Amino acid sequence: MNISGYCENCGSEAAFEVLFPQPDETVRCNLCGGWSWRGPLSSTPSELYDERYFNGGEYSGYEQSAEVGLLNFRRKLKILERLGINDYGHLRMVEIGSATGLFLEEVRRRGCRQLLGLEASKYGCDIAKSRSLETLAPDDSRAMIRIKEIQPNLLIGWDVWEHLEKPATIFDDLIKMAAPDVAIALTTVDAGSLIARVRGRRWRQFHPPTHLNFPTRASFNRFFSLRGFTILSNNLFGYWRPLNEYIRALPGGKYLANKPLPMWNIPLYLNLYDIQFVVARKNIGNQ
Repeated sequence: MNISGYCENCGSEAAFEVLFPQPDETVRCNLCGGWSWRGPLSSTPSELYDERYFNGGEYSGYEQSAEVGLLNFRRKLKILERLGINDYGHLRMVEIGSATGLFLEEVRRRGCRQLLGLEASKYGCDIAKSRSLETLAPDDSRAMIRIKEIQPNLLIGWDVWEHLEKPATIFDDLIKMAAPDVAIALTTVDAGSLIARVRGRRWRQFHPPTHLNFPTRASFNRFFSLRGFTILSNNLFGYWRPLNEYIRALPGGKYLANKPLPMWNIPLYLNLYDIQFVVARKNIGNQ
């Protein structure tokens, strides 16, 4: 049976088919193929993304692996630079899901001075603020005021779309406050990938309630086209991760990975072709 509603992956009114029945309660959009988890949320974002999430939860140690994380951020910046997003002195950037501010700090180091991070985690915000970075919770009354003041010409969302309950709606709100020629750069999951289709609910990226929406490349083709954007690039993207993240995935690995061994931070590269990197810019005159 099809269900009608709004797709938070492609930003369209659509019909949905049930992909996974209860308890997963996941539907798939008939327009873009994106998945949306519709189960009940028993925790707020600030509760979900607490200190444990960054230390022993989603990550074995986010800050301890900062140098490995920077390898990925610098690769992303190289891609943006090749696409012409390289004038750091004139960038006005808002990062959605800025975590502890590692990416904001790297962009600041390159000369960008108008920066704002939006982060639901108090733990992440506190560390970012210790780096003298302006970071606010999305529900902070000052957040919308600051975005309007900055009028960003670059919106960043690294691995955050899938975490948001209403990502299309949130980015629509941000686009309204952004510069007329705003660019958007995202990395997120690809539910149209071979591994996602084969693995289904056992896919490594499917783990609600921290992952809620699972776009496809078609999701962004539709989302950006309807909003007057040109997609500059949409390619698959692999990641450097510390060795201990791979150790944790093994049986009994969490016990080993919690041992404070320097070798656990050795960076290893992996690309399972289920993460997409999309960059789009709004066409002048399409507001």
